[in-house]
Amino acid sequence: YIFYTVISFLLGDYLAGVLTFIAYSITAFCLFLVIRKKYIAAFHITAVVGIVFLYTFTMLYGESSQTHTYFLFMPVACIVLFDNFKISLVYFIVTIFAIVSAKAILGNFVPYYPERDVNEYLGYLNIALTAYLIFIAVRMFKNENLRYSSEISKQKDIIEEKNKSITDSIRYAKRIQDSLLPTDKYIGKTLK
Repeated sequence: YIFYTVISFLLGDYLAGVLTFIAYSITAFCLFLVIRKKYIAAFHITAVVGIVFLYTFTMLYGESSQTHTYFLFMPVACIVLFDNFKISLVYFIVTIFAIVSAKAILGNFVPYYPERDVNEYLGYLNIALTAYLIFIAVRMFKNENLRYSSEISKQKDIIEEKNKSITDSIRYAKRIQDSLLPTDKYIGKTLK
């Protein structure tokens, strides 16, 4: 956000700069919410702000900036952020609607800012950053799964060891009991 705020102001695209700064401020507030352990609220606000921001920027700059490619990151981010499948599905549907409607609108209307060569260069950067974000999100998700898998494996080993220890104790107690008590044969013979 900071990068795009600076670029927008340098290009004289003040509306884009202000909108980016607002999105940055809301995201900073979401980080505050995370610190306060209000994760769900922070994640929802971040996802909604992200979708609105991407849609707005797509309308401001058009397709040459490739801002709409960031929409491809949103479903991945929602899968990483939200455990609930229905919530992820809702964000996926909203994202698909946003990208399709943006594409349809841009096919019929001129973007707010005129096309410039710098938009095309930023478009390449946007594609690269989108790919990078998807890579990082999937990698984080994979690392988290590997960490949980390792924890589960360790806990399984601990449980198996405790189970073996308990079973061994029961067998030992049975041997002591068998050595102290008379045999069934002896009891049957004695108590006819």
